[in-house]
Amino acid sequence: MGKTTNALEKVAEAFFTGNKESALALFNTIKNEHLSIVSQLNLLTVASLSDLFTEVEWLLHDNPVREYDYYYDQIVCCGELLSTAIISNYFNTQKIQNTWIDVRDIFRTDDNFRDANIDWEFTQQKVQKEILPLFKENSIIITQGFIGST
Repeated sequence: MGKTTNALEKVAEAFFTGNKESALALFNTIKNEHLSIVSQLNLLTVASLSDLFTEVEWLLHDNPVREYDYYYDQIVCCGELLSTAIISNYFNTQKIQNTWIDVRDIFRTDDNFRDANIDWEFTQQKVQKEILPLFKENSIIITQGFIGST
């Protein structure tokens, strides 16, 4: 899984410069690497991975109509989401109780892509309402860093 961010950056660049086939091929390599890890860890179906793969693949079938930084954020964040989903699912197989959270549902940012500012008031409310109660159920919350959602 190492160097996934670099590989996803190449996907974003290929897509934005009009090389859809290259972007899809590069992404397929990343997808297969992650599926191989899932298989090696003997994880069963990981629905969250399928959803993430589909999310990026749909984007890559479109034509870029927005600025590069938008697509960069949409594509590169997938690495954080995939790795944390795999870890959470592995913990589940080991009977380590945890909750996986897509941080994009919690951290609200502005649309200054690649250098976004966090809406702290909204985010704080979401953390208090949705994250803090989870610690009553278990002590491990698995989420991502460096990403948010507008």
